[in-house]
Amino acid sequence: MAPSRRSVQMSTNFQEIGERLRKLRAGAGLTQAEFAETLGTSLRSYKGYETGQRELPTSVILRLRDFGEVSPSWLLTGERDKLDDQAEQALRSTIGTGLDQLHRQTHLRSTEAWSDFLMLLIKLSLNQEGAIKPADANAILNIGSNDDRKSE
Repeated sequence: MAPSRRSVQMSTNFQEIGERLRKLRAGAGLTQAEFAETLGTSLRSYKGYETGQRELPTSVILRLRDFGEVSPSWLLTGERDKLDDQAEQALRSTIGTGLDQLHRQTHLRSTEAWSDFLMLLIKLSLNQEGAIKPADANAILNIGSNDDRKSE
């Protein structure tokens, strides 16, 4: 008896999920055993998830979300979450604030340092679900500079 179309489709989805899972594990530099332990599952179960032979349970999906800020939507479908208008506006504002602060500073000269600073602001903005205030961006930019500090 030939497999139904539904079972073939689900198998393909499990394999695609397993491939994304493998990429996450490899990106973290962990073995299958280490990743299984991190996720609180057996090595046998984990191997089944990664090969697409087993369905990934919700509990593991939630641990992955907490482990590496993995979007359940991306893990299950391969599609990235889209920003809503409010989040997009907050990010736009945060990037503008960050660029304003960078233009005022002279101690950061490299594009890499600017990129690192902007990426940090974006991550913070996403975590707090709102734009970063200019004073906070300036404070972050000045971390580590000894211009205004006296040694005690």
